[in-house]
Amino acid sequence: MSLMVVLSHSWLRMKFYESFLILHVVLAIVTIYALLRHTNFENTTWQNYLYPVVVIWLFDRLLRIVRILYCNVHVQFIKGFIHNDTVVRYFADADLLRIEMTPDVRAPFKPSPGQYYYLYQLMAILG
Repeated sequence: MSLMVVLSHSWLRMKFYESFLILHVVLAIVTIYALLRHTNFENTTWQNYLYPVVVIWLFDRLLRIVRILYCNVHVQFIKGFIHNDTVVRYFADADLLRIEMTPDVRAPFKPSPGQYYYLYQLMAILG
């Protein structure tokens, strides 16, 4: 758990977010497993206190995955796939990548000034 705190430093999150996320999830699983092993001794079990933690953590992970899928692979059975027009341009002189996205008119989310997007690559380990 101390390692999770150290690896949660804002500089590391900004520079290596995908690595931070993977390490954080793996270390959380290791911590929960270690707690479950640690609390089972001498025929007395304290694991009943840990099961709610496991359920809440798994529920949180599931909701995050559902949200990502809903926002990115949103399928409407009546209207079909929602298709966002996206144009990516690379400017070598400035080493800049510009992404312009125009949401479909049927998209459930309408962009407005001051909003921002988190970009995920669902099939990539590192973004």
